[in-house]
Amino acid sequence: TDRYLRKLGSEHPITLQARSTLATMMTDGADVDSVKTALPLLQDVLAARERVLGRDHPQTVRTRLNLATAHAKLKHFAEALPLEEQVITVRSRVLGPGHPDTLSILVNHAGTLLNAGQADAALRLLGDVQPLALKTLGEKHPQAQATMVIRAEALRVLGRVPDALAEYQRLFELRRRVLGETDRETRVAAWNLIDTYTELGRKADAAPLYRQYIAPLLAAEPETLDDDDADFVRRYREGKRPGKQPTKRG
Repeated sequence: TDRYLRKLGSEHPITLQARSTLATMMTDGADVDSVKTALPLLQDVLAARERVLGRDHPQTVRTRLNLATAHAKLKHFAEALPLEEQVITVRSRVLGPGHPDTLSILVNHAGTLLNAGQADAALRLLGDVQPLALKTLGEKHPQAQATMVIRAEALRVLGRVPDALAEYQRLFELRRRVLGETDRETRVAAWNLIDTYTELGRKADAAPLYRQYIAPLLAAEPETLDDDDADFVRRYREGKRPGKQPTKRG
């Protein structure tokens, strides 16, 4: 990117694209230091694209979304949420509320609200978004399934654990049918159920799921596991269930 800066200038489209691509690559992983380094770069690219292309240009909107994602990964929710709302406003107006790109940011926004401790707001948003996502994207689409995870966790956080269980059961049956018994996402869905059954004191219901979906991986030799299964085992041993939120205390 330095070569483009010297030859073309900081606001040339090629320079901006190169800098944006670099920042996006830095935020794609889970390394917090890389995300922190990318943050000022994304801020500079966003400001330049707003000046050169306008606030509503698709590339500007994409950069704003990437900046929101970086803030969310760093748990800067006060910065991430308004940026996501700006993207929602533009995409809803330009593409329509039922467009896949609009639905994608709406689902992401519900997840950010949940991560920010706003389970009530996430649940309200999903009341409109989830039926539309399931209808438009189809139940096999990852974003449609993400609405089930977010809704179930929001319900669980708010103390509505039986309702959360019903949502997790629906997700588990869907993933088992669509992805198969041994897919990582099916195992995660089984883990969701195990945790929720345990929270409800229903250990007899949790036990067969544990025996089928968890125990074989824990008993396997590490060198026999692929990367997905090895990551699952590590997360399970650390108690880091994907998407799990702290429960509100009264």
